[in-house]
Amino acid sequence: ADRLVPTSYGTSVPKVLPDRPARAPGQPVTFVFVGSVCVRKGAHLLLDAWRRPPPGAHLRLVGEIEPAIRARFADVLDSGTVSAVGFSRDVAGELLRADVAVLPSLEEGDPIATYEAASHALPVIASAAGAGRIGAETGVIDIIDPQDVVAFRDRLMSYAADEDLRRARGTLARAASLGYDWSRVGPERFDRLFSFLAR
Repeated sequence: ADRLVPTSYGTSVPKVLPDRPARAPGQPVTFVFVGSVCVRKGAHLLLDAWRRPPPGAHLRLVGEIEPAIRARFADVLDSGTVSAVGFSRDVAGELLRADVAVLPSLEEGDPIATYEAASHALPVIASAAGAGRIGAETGVIDIIDPQDVVAFRDRLMSYAADEDLRRARGTLARAASLGYDWSRVGPERFDRLFSFLAR
């Protein structure tokens, strides 16, 4: 441990966010998953929980779907409450059109998808791995055990049903993300490295 230099990942935090599109009456609450739709990212746990989706909610998958996931969860993927767009270069647009981000990863380095979602004022539901350092250091990410399908589903239901909760948690996430802009993370990395080498 004394040979490790702890540091976070980062993102380019937008200085000003465009207005979110107004939700039309009856429009579903959109949960977004950004990343490879694979076992490593816990997509199977999310889709298992989504077998009973929150009423009036929609799940948007932004990333390529692993063939095993496609085969195992075809019923969920084709249920009408899920849309899969594959790889997209318009991640910012997807985040601005969403209401909640979800990342139930089993293993991560430090997930940029979480930083990006937070920087776009989205509340984030994530595993400990999916929460990354921003979750561990700030407490603004709602950390769940995605293998507890009942608790995971309950959390999805809570966010789907409560606009005030979504707005409050998104505001906290946005404020915390400012500390993880590369303009701050980069110099902090160098400072930590120089302090380490100076020993």
